Amino acid sequence: MWARIQEMAIRREAPDELEPGDKAGGVTIRQRIPFMVGNRRYRGLADLRPFEVRQFYDVDTGAFLRWQHQARFAHLDEHPAFVRACREWHGGVILPDPRLPTLFQNTAKAPLDRETALDFAYRLAVTVNTLHAHGSAHLNICTHSVLRDASTNEPKLMRFGQSIRAGWQDMWANTRRTAVDWRFAAPELIRGDPAHAPADIFAFGTLLQEITNPAPKSHSIAQWLASMPQLWKLLVTTKPDESLPPAVRALIRESRAFRAEDRPTMAEAVDILAATARGEYAIAPEVEDPPRPETVGRRHVMVFVKPDRHAPHLFAEALESAAETDDALLFVSLIPVNLAYGELEMFKAQLFKTLGAGLRQCRERGALWGLRLLENVDAERAAERMVRQFSPDHVLCGPPSPKGVLRRMSSGVVHHIEKTETNLKIIDNSDQARAFNADSGTD
Repeated sequence: MWARIQEMAIRREAPDELEPGDKAGGVTIRQRIPFMVGNRRYRGLADLRPFEVRQFYDVDTGAFLRWQHQARFAHLDEHPAFVRACREWHGGVILPDPRLPTLFQNTAKAPLDRETALDFAYRLAVTVNTLHAHGSAHLNICTHSVLRDASTNEPKLMRFGQSIRAGWQDMWANTRRTAVDWRFAAPELIRGDPAHAPADIFAFGTLLQEITNPAPKSHSIAQWLASMPQLWKLLVTTKPDESLPPAVRALIRESRAFRAEDRPTMAEAVDILAATARGEYAIAPEVEDPPRPETVGRRHVMVFVKPDRHAPHLFAEALESAAETDDALLFVSLIPVNLAYGELEMFKAQLFKTLGAGLRQCRERGALWGLRLLENVDAERAAERMVRQFSPDHVLCGPPSPKGVLRRMSSGVVHHIEKTETNLKIIDNSDQARAFNADSGTD
């Protein structure tokens, strides 16, 4: 019953499917390909180059956060080793399509021979170390997120929806990350601790163990076990193959240490694996972030957004303020706990559509912004706690909803914010809201 209600909410708010010949972000759609959680997927061409187009259509909070995080990469220069968003359109993101199999697909029928596996591991270590050298971490390294070019034995990394990157606020601070494959997840990620680069070391050690173990494996069983977070306990006790070089065996054991501080760095892994590689391997440095001024000394503005007619103008007001006084913006959306099935799904669908349009404007205008999306909370108390926790210089909020479902969220939010004695401004301008909404729905 719940699944049926959710499906009805999605269908009511979801955009129309794209058809062959349609354009999205300058890409001409050629065919539809299998969907992934939260997104329809299409193959297309632009200037004779293949791309993958993703169209968001879900009410899953994790899928929405992955979309918004990946969209930030669309405003950076592309990197040949990383398959991540390179363009953004109003319905989702666009990625390069290298047409390569994942490592899981590559080894499903026949494992890599020992020499090839160690050479590939070295090249992957170089690739991940390039990320780490610039303060970033992937956080979802596994056989499903690594592509392999069989002709060159070169890796490419994909699935950057939960990564962390220097200079970007982590949008997952109040939301639990979900691994693509739990067998590769570090213990601290399973516990819900803050994400950091050593989690990649754990995943890399597990992947190295898997591709260098010549014993036949049942990929169907492995995929079934991947859904159980507790599996890391079994993996930690699994010993590396005794025929591996001693340094590689030690690297596997140390990389999968329970405590993050006991694991080596990826740079150390590169040095160890270089001795087993076929030759030296290097890739271009990771692209730098656009210059971002320090937040110290800037005004901090907290903006409470809910899916109503005032939300577009809240974004417009915040962006105008940021352009004039170089404010740092933090958008907050609260999903109330007292919504029934059906109402909850409809609320989230409308909220994600509202946030998607507004955050796209933030990225295009180069604003410094962050997002906190809290699910199943007492909205009034959560709003007060957020203001007290972050102590913003200014707070923007829409007026309480006079009736309907939204009143349950906002009837007391303004009153609770006022109790913090912060500088509160209530935004209510329908004319500008309509103008902003019209602007945000075009490519």
